[in-house]
Amino acid sequence: MCYALFIGTDIELDVPDVEVAVYADAFHLETLQDEHHIVLPPFSKPFVYYAASWQGCGCGWFKDSLLLALPKKRRRSNERTAADLRSLVGLLGDLGTSELFLSWEGELDGGVLRRLELAPGDFEADSIPLEQGDFVVVRAAGPS
Repeated sequence: MCYALFIGTDIELDVPDVEVAVYADAFHLETLQDEHHIVLPPFSKPFVYYAASWQGCGCGWFKDSLLLALPKKRRRSNERTAADLRSLVGLLGDLGTSELFLSWEGELDGGVLRRLELAPGDFEADSIPLEQGDFVVVRAAGPS
């Protein structure tokens, strides 16, 4: 089962068609699929997107997501995770106030288990600082 990361914003963002996004090899946003609409209730923002990592799902947001792979592949995997996190930090900094929700793909109806308030800089690590069921308000220094 994969992780799913969702991001809510006041700004409508340009996102690729799902068919194009499937072939992306880095952080990208996707429009929500029908099965994702179950996560919308906690969001106060009008635009909510699926935030895919380089792996095409939410698993690539975590260090050692290719834990069973050879060390060389795991090192490259972690480099790609760090690059995606830098992209996410940049986006969060540009958005002002945004909201994030992390869930398991198979448990999207599990609801919010923990509420947090973070800044974009809190994501400057080697792995996303969230757990399954976390709903986060991210406040950037810029306009909200």
